[in-house]
Amino acid sequence: MNPFFIENERIPSFLMSVKDEPWQRGIFDCVTFINLYADEVFDKPYANPDDYPFHDFKTAVRACRRICKDNGVRHFNEVLDKHYHRIDLPEEGCIVAKEDNEGITGYTYGVCYDGFGYFAGDDGLETMELNPAEDHYWSVE
Repeated sequence: MNPFFIENERIPSFLMSVKDEPWQRGIFDCVTFINLYADEVFDKPYANPDDYPFHDFKTAVRACRRICKDNGVRHFNEVLDKHYHRIDLPEEGCIVAKEDNEGITGYTYGVCYDGFGYFAGDDGLETMELNPAEDHYWSVE
């Protein structure tokens, strides 16, 4: 059986399992969402969440700095560079980063599927259009 087909089947299943999860810092936010995704779909998390707990803005900043330091990098995108393969165009199942001036990292992170980006939102997953000219992408495989 084609392993890509198996992975493809796991992506929508994962997205359906978290579609109604409300955004909550440290529980289900963009950073925890993509780590959970990489872990459950590909068995390739970028970190053990127990090593970097956070629950508010201050502890999230501290956790982000620690994970960057532990990976020998200065920015969270570089953590993703160390664990996954950066690609130029979105692919089914890749991680996407969109610029976001309100976040700690300056980006919001999600998963590409069926031509859209899926992101942790206030009332569950939200979709956004992809913009290959401005977004950043990583293949988890």
